[in-house]
Formats: sequence, C-alpha cells, structure tokens
Amino acid sequence: MKVMPRQRAPKLNLPLVGGGVLESKNHANRYSLLVFYRGLHCPICKHYLSLFESLFDQFAQRHTDPAAISMDQWAAAKEAKEDWGLKKLPVAHTLSQRQAEQWGLYLSRAVKPGEPGLFSEPGVFLMQSDGTVQYVAIHSNPYARPEPQALLDMLDVIRESDYPPRGELGDLREAEYNAAQ
Repeated sequence: MKVMPRQRAPKLNLPLVGGGVLESKNHANRYSLLVFYRGLHCPICKHYLSLFESLFDQFAQRHTDPAAISMDQWAAAKEAKEDWGLKKLPVAHTLSQRQAEQWGLYLSRAVKPGEPGLFSEPGVFLMQSDGTVQYVAIHSNPYARPEPQALLDMLDVIRESDYPPRGELGDLREAEYNAAQ
C-alpha cells in the first residue's frame, strides 16, 4: 500500500504512553504530524525525537500536533518517553504490522542484539485538518530523515501560500505520462 497526498490518511487508534489514545480525527485549522520511529533500540530515533521535543512549542504555534509512533509495546515506549526526555511529545505504541503496512512503512527484522523481532522503519506524515495527506517521507533505514526545523519551514510555506499537497498522481503509466506532457 502507498499513502498518497490529497487522499485520506489511514485510520489510527493507538494507546499513548501516560494514557489516552492517538486517533485519526478532524481538527479545525490544525495539522497532524505523525513521526513513525523504529523503537527504543534506535539511538538515532532518540536524537530525532528529541529535536521534535525541543521544537514542540514551535509546531504548536503553527497549529500542528506532532506525535511519535512505534511498534514497541507499552513498556518499551514508556522507557523511551522517560529516558529520552519526551515530556511534551505524545508517544503512541503497539502499531501493528498491518497498520505499518497500511501507512506504507518499510518493515525490518532484527539483525543484531537488542532489536525487536519486527519493527517499522521511519516515516513522517503531515495531514491537513480534515485528514487529507499533505506530505509524506518514508525511509528504509534510520538515516537521512527530514529535519524538524525544515518541517517547520515547510509549514510556514504551506500556510502562507496555501501550498497544495503534491505527488498525488502516484505511479503514472507511460501513456498517461505522455498525455500529460
């Protein structure tokens, strides 16, 4: 499956560390920014999510609600939230393999000690207030993710210029591509 811009994002209903639920719902004039991370075993994820934590208020000023999501079970997600100092950033857990596949995330199996048997690789998704996908970044490894500051800059451009989601055409067949030229 592939999550496409200008389409509705897959539904989510995941428990949050500390209580409550992260669920897909419409938020008037607010964006949702979902940051899928590999899990507690990933030191790069620790650094990456700490950047979102430090910029959390700036995202809020831009009417954007970031949240972190992993396939980790509650105990590992709780440990990550506490040990990584994620006081403001909501952390959802127990994303299923099926849900990860619905979001188009790459899946990996453990190759070294300390990794869970199965986990998703990173992805960043920005949804408009009605649940329409605005931006997608999916990665097959923990490196080269979009910088949180660049995402803040992107939000400014989107709001200031009413910039639409792009990439909505997906996989064009050659005839369709030629016809569009």
